Amino acid sequence: KSRIVSVALPTVVTFALVVVVYIGASRWEQNSIEASFRQRCAEQAGAVRGSFDECIKPLNLLGSLFKNNQEVTREEFSAFSRHMLDDHEEMLALTWNLRVPGSQREAIEHTTRMAGVPDFQITEQQITGELVPAASRDEYVPVYYAEPNAGKARVLGFDVASEPVRRAALQQACDSAS
Repeated sequence: KSRIVSVALPTVVTFALVVVVYIGASRWEQNSIEASFRQRCAEQAGAVRGSFDECIKPLNLLGSLFKNNQEVTREEFSAFSRHMLDDHEEMLALTWNLRVPGSQREAIEHTTRMAGVPDFQITEQQITGELVPAASRDEYVPVYYAEPNAGKARVLGFDVASEPVRRAALQQACDSAS
């Protein structure tokens, strides 16, 4: 019996200490991993936020261009946009989308054609990908100006509000602005 106590008791105590040290080390390592992960997430979130902020600046400048000028020409929009796109390579394109009440659709299409965009028509995309004249609605939000030039003919006149996801985003933007 005394031998069992002298051998078993230290063995059990040693085993218990090893288990306690193992659990403590495991918790410390898990906490260290979690802290490192949180720090990397915060750094990445900051980088993404900074990138968004950098994209918002030219959009605010573009908004100011339209707010401070009665009439912005296609040439002015193009020159301004090219400059913004050169400075912000993360941006692929810029468009200016005009809000058009349904009652003014024909007048806007006619005026735009007369102003040098002969094929301008408010369109929407079918499931097949084909652009067709937009259905009659109370309001349209067609792409009115676009830069860069590549593919511009296809983009001009496209009613971004004809797509449910974009329409929801436009509605959310309008709601948050008021």
